[in-house]
Amino acid sequence: MAFGLNIAKIIKYEGPADVLVWKHPAEDFNTSSQLIVHESQEAILFKDGQALDLFKAGRHTLTTENIPLLRRIISIPTNGETPFHCEVYFINKADILDVLWGTSQPMPIQDPIYHIILPVRANGQFALHVENSRKLLLKLVGTTSDMRKERVAALFKGMLITRAKNLIADRMTAMRISFLEIHSHLNEISDTIREQMAPMYEEYGMEVVNFFVNSISVPADDPGYMKIRTALAAAKAVVELPVLKDVEGGCLFPVEGAQPPKAPPLGGEAHIIGD
Repeated sequence: MAFGLNIAKIIKYEGPADVLVWKHPAEDFNTSSQLIVHESQEAILFKDGQALDLFKAGRHTLTTENIPLLRRIISIPTNGETPFHCEVYFINKADILDVLWGTSQPMPIQDPIYHIILPVRANGQFALHVENSRKLLLKLVGTTSDMRKERVAALFKGMLITRAKNLIADRMTAMRISFLEIHSHLNEISDTIREQMAPMYEEYGMEVVNFFVNSISVPADDPGYMKIRTALAAAKAVVELPVLKDVEGGCLFPVEGAQPPKAPPLGGEAHIIGD
């Protein structure tokens, strides 16, 4: 086997914290090469589609004793400095925070109280932790050189949005709550989505550390939403109608302290924000 002269002596990764997996650009090493794995990292030797020897935090010399799995598939003499060819992947074991998610298109959901279909949007964030480095490499990373949190969010976006839509609709229907009341259930919805998503991420070697639905909203100028606001304003006006009394001259004035009905908000986006 012929090797070039560019044999890597030091193998390490010191990159951004939002990278889950990074492949070292060098692929030619020898049995004196130094592998440096920082805290909250793991490193894996990869060859012919197999995730082989795994190294935890520390400084490791790639002697034949340290790479028993790689030695099974390539012949490496036990004496002297022997070159060999493989790939080295670094896996970030720290929690990956602020992975953003959101609906790019509105989700049509029927309000169970007013029986009006609303174009609902939702967004939030979650955190991930790599639990099984080998499983992540084999099932998700493939031959790519790195994997950032934005790519993870994109890969699972479809399944996540489907679960969010179904859960929001089911919660509104089962508990007979209007869209305008959904804000009080954001924590419960967040916890349930996390429980439903956990097995899917676990299949790829990851753990969902936390999950938050930050906002559920509809456009304030949506005709359906405007109908609901108009109906609420009319009902409130009846309930809060000031009590009137006769005064001299036959004029009518509101009783002191009575409050007039409030007008519905105009323009912008109608948000329901979690605490």
